[in-house]
Amino acid sequence: MLLYSRKHVRYRRDGYCWKKRKDGKTTREDHMKLKVQGIECIYGCYVHSAILPTFHRRCYWLLQVRNFFCLFIYIISQ
Repeated sequence: MLLYSRKHVRYRRDGYCWKKRKDGKTTREDHMKLKVQGIECIYGCYVHSAILPTFHRRCYWLLQVRNFFCLFIYIISQ
């Protein structure tokens, strides 16, 4: 797990090969907003490795707080 400032770090350029969309140019990311009691609180972004199918990156940040910090989790699942 890593914690980065979104203002200073381009987290999408982390050096790993991620799955691309059908156009072959952009990374295929899944985005979602998690709700707590009906209020959107956490933004989530998920992407899968193009080389190793069990390797994933997940990013989360708070929507209500303007601290601009992201939590990154790199996962190798079974």
